[in-house]
Amino acid sequence: MKYKKSFKLLLMMFILSTIVCTSVKAYTIYTVDEKVTIETENRNLYKVSYENFYLKAKKIIPNNTAEVGYCIDIEKTYPSGEVFSKIDKIDTRATGVLAAGYPNKTKEELGLDNNDEAYFATQIALWSAIEGYDVYKITGDNPKIITAIRNIYNNGINNIVGKNNYESRVYYVNDNIQKVILLSRKQVIEEPPTSEGNQPPTPEENPPIMGK
Repeated sequence: MKYKKSFKLLLMMFILSTIVCTSVKAYTIYTVDEKVTIETENRNLYKVSYENFYLKAKKIIPNNTAEVGYCIDIEKTYPSGEVFSKIDKIDTRATGVLAAGYPNKTKEELGLDNNDEAYFATQIALWSAIEGYDVYKITGDNPKIITAIRNIYNNGINNIVGKNNYESRVYYVNDNIQKVILLSRKQVIEEPPTSEGNQPPTPEENPPIMGK
């Protein structure tokens, strides 16, 4: 009986060690649309003041797999159903800001009450990075939004962002309408697990020559 128990124990240990040695390979893939129809919600989310003018923002609605869209050129017209084409990658000044903002950071992480506030704060921080606005001169009625704008901007500029789960692409239609940055969640594909013990044998460095 003791020998049988010992054999069973050894067999279980072997099976467990095989499972532990199992490895999973993960790959990140990106789905990129060359052309996208982009619209805009017909309302201003919020507004803040900067020096002697207001900064307002509307929400971009991409008609593709992108989760969120942001405008780049603050002085130009919002999209209204035009078909945009993908151009170069995102402006480097904006990369960190988007990683520090929504949706890579949740509304809770940004200290805000809803996703509209998180979107608006990220859009204003993005324009601030591109246009060179001093975020400490931005004022408004909602102190949470003002704080979030400054945090998103500062964390983005200083690269205090952690993991970025989104891929960013820039889209353009003409010189009168704002270019748009679309953010799509990165997709991670995992291969089926393989055991080290089941790997195919590697060929010998100097295989024997048959016929000698």
